[in-house]
Amino acid sequence: MRVSVVTACGNKKAEIPLPAWQLYKSPRIKAVYNRKGNHDMYILSAEYGLIPAEKVVAPYNRIMDEKRSEELIPKLKEVVKNYDAIVYFKAGSRNLYEKCIAKACKDTGTRLISFGKGFMGDINELELKIKEAEKG
Repeated sequence: MRVSVVTACGNKKAEIPLPAWQLYKSPRIKAVYNRKGNHDMYILSAEYGLIPAEKVVAPYNRIMDEKRSEELIPKLKEVVKNYDAIVYFKAGSRNLYEKCIAKACKDTGTRLISFGKGFMGDINELELKIKEAEKG
């Protein structure tokens, strides 16, 4: 079972190019990165689409809106089609990010496990959700 972990980008960013998981000054992103185990991780960005956590990217200023969400879906499908399941930690992110990844997963037949509430609610359940995804 190929499983990937995804979370949305954060508004606050470093001022220099860094690996994506370090570019964003979001405790949520760092918490997901530290709990992903040996699974691939992506950050859903309004600018870049799905960024591999280790990929170095430049800072930017773009907010997800309906139009951008629709534009990104084909790019997202190219990534999610390579996985059997996507575990999406949504806590603290805008609903448009979840809507975008959900559409890409639906279109490719990729299972989506989306969870999390509030700021960091349910972060300690990430490992359990990954195991659930691995079982199929």
